[in-house]
Amino acid sequence: MPNWAPIRRYRDAADRRRLDLHRSPDGQLYRHRAFFWVDAAPEDEGAIGAGYWTEGGMSGYFSTFAECEQDARGEHSWINARDTRLDAQPDMDEADCGR
Repeated sequence: MPNWAPIRRYRDAADRRRLDLHRSPDGQLYRHRAFFWVDAAPEDEGAIGAGYWTEGGMSGYFSTFAECEQDARGEHSWINARDTRLDAQPDMDEADCGR
C-alpha cells in the first residue's frame, strides 16, 4: 500500500515539536500529524540514541491543502511563531525517526 507523501514540515525552534502535512497516495486528500521529541533516559544506555520522535496525534482528512494547513495552524498554534522552521519539501517517509 502506498504511503502518504509528506509535503511540508514545521519544527519549533528547540526542535522538540514537529508537524508534518501529508498528501494521500491518490492526491485527493490531505492530513497533518504532530510529533514530539522524547529524550533518551540514562537507563536506556544508548539503545535508542539521543531519543526518538513519538506521534502526538493525527488530524482528520481535508479536500484541499489550504484547509489542512488552516486547521493545523488553529490546532497547533506554535507553528505560527516567528522562530518556527519550515521544511518545504521534507526528506522523510512514514518510518522517519531521525532528528
